[in-house]
This record gives sequence, C-alpha cells and structure tokens, in this order.
Amino acid sequence: MGADVNYNRLLELIILGLHTVQFARYMTVASNTIQIFEWFICFRDEYQYIHKARWTSVKLAYLLARYYPLLIFPVYVAMTVSNSPLSFCTKITKPIYVLISFIPLISQAVFVIRTYAFTGRKKIVLSFLVSCWLALLASLLWILLAKYRVFVEFHGLFGDYSCIIEDPSLSGKPGVPVGLDTIGIFSLASLLFDALMTAMVFIHCIRHRTTWGPLGQAFLRQGLVAYVMVSSLDLIGAVVLLMPDKQKNGIAVLRTPTNCVIACRLILMFRRRADPTATTQLQNESKNARDQIARLAAEQDVADDSSSDRNRPIEGWD
Repeated sequence: MGADVNYNRLLELIILGLHTVQFARYMTVASNTIQIFEWFICFRDEYQYIHKARWTSVKLAYLLARYYPLLIFPVYVAMTVSNSPLSFCTKITKPIYVLISFIPLISQAVFVIRTYAFTGRKKIVLSFLVSCWLALLASLLWILLAKYRVFVEFHGLFGDYSCIIEDPSLSGKPGVPVGLDTIGIFSLASLLFDALMTAMVFIHCIRHRTTWGPLGQAFLRQGLVAYVMVSSLDLIGAVVLLMPDKQKNGIAVLRTPTNCVIACRLILMFRRRADPTATTQLQNESKNARDQIARLAAEQDVADDSSSDRNRPIEGWD
C-alpha cells in the first residue's frame, strides 16, 4: 500500500514538472514575440529620435535595452523550447542564464539614468543609484554561478529535454522542477529598488514643482506609469517565484524582456517631447485646428443668424 502511494506521488510530481516546463516554454515564446512586435511598431520613432541623434548616455542605454534582448533572448528561447542532450545543456546553460540575467538589469540602468536626470543631476544621487545597481548585479551573478546547476534529474527521466537549472538546496522539495526561490528573493530586492527610484522622482517633482513645465507634466502622465509598470512586473515575478506551487513560474519570464520594452518606450516618449521639430509641428497643427474650428463656428453663426426669426421682418413673425 505504501509503495502504491509513493508511486502515485512520484507520478504526480513528474506530471507537474512536465506541465511546469511546458508552461514555461509558452511564456518564453510569448515574451520573445512581444519584444519583436514592439520593436517593429516603434522602429520609425526609433530611427528618428535615436539612430539620427548624437551619441549620449541615453542613446547608448536605449540601444542596449533594445538590441541586447533581441540578440540574446532568442538563444534562450531555443534552449528552452528545443530538446537537447545533457552534455550540451551542461556546457551552454549557465552562460546563457548569465547573459539573460543582464536584460532586466539593463532596463533598470535606463531608469537609473532617468532618475538621475529628473532629480537634478546630483552626483551623490547617481553614486547611490549606481551602487544599488551594482549590488543587484553582483547578487544575481552569485545566485546563478554559486547556487544553481543544470537539472540533470529531468534528463535522467526523459533523456533529451529543455536545458533548465535548479537550486540544489531546493531539490528535495516536491514539485520544484526549477528551483527559483532565491531568484524570487532577488526579484523582491529589484522591486524595492524600482520603488525607491519611483518615490525619488515623484517627491522631487512635487517639491521642486517640475510639473509646471510640459516635460514634467508628460513625465507625471506617462513616466510614472512606466515606473509603476516595471515595479508591478517585479512584484508579480517575485510573488509567482515564491509561491509553493511552482507550476506557474513561467509567468516570471515575462518581466525579463518586457521591462526593457517599457524602458525603451519611456526614452522614446521623452525624446519625442523634447524634439523641437516635433514640438513646433504639434503647436502648428494645434493652432491650425483651432483656427479651422473658429472659422467653421463663425460660418455657422452667420448661417444661423440669416435663417433665424430675428432676421425676418416683424410682419412675417408668427
């Protein structure tokens, strides 16, 4: 009887593991599709405001946030979706995971630059933010290099399979095909960093009244939304990774390229707002629209007056 129970439990764990990996495959492909689609629909603005612009730290940050995931993430997709032998996975898995780990940190670097710019370009603020970013980078590299290994047991059961990693300290827990609890803790730290930058920008806008200018108003309308979206993705990733049920861990994959997508959109939005040509064109279009509306209204008033009772002779009134 006990043997049957253990056998059934083992079978449940195998099925759960297969479902978890399959779900992670779907989410990985979906994440890659999002970033490619978003790149296509933004390419015209990107060419106008990034490729044709002079070299700055913001331009460099944008190009890294845009093209590094486009180059690296497809390799991760192939590694996750395809079935590979254990010997291949042992060689390639950790280096690919290390390269992938830079993607969310690149998006945070963009927000570090934006936060430094919107809080008065103070060196002490930049030093503090860069120190926090380097601490996150060091902790993530330590987690991946020191805590994780290729999940060889899955290959032992199924032969050629996805190249995935696990935390050996969690390998005894049931239902953990990919031990990501330590990554969940890292996601919480990343969330706190994003929340800190959001609070710094918001407080600075309120204290120094930078919302009076058009760029400040644009930031409060759209920039803070971007900060909140990135923080929300970090929160969702941390909650999912720290849940006892690991079947939906693949949801956390979404934050990897999506954070860079949001960071690129934020840069394009501010470049579009700050572009003198675009601003002048927008003002001219707005003035022309107002003039046209006023002219149509005047013509309508004349037409109404000519057909109204007050313009008819008194003897013709009813």
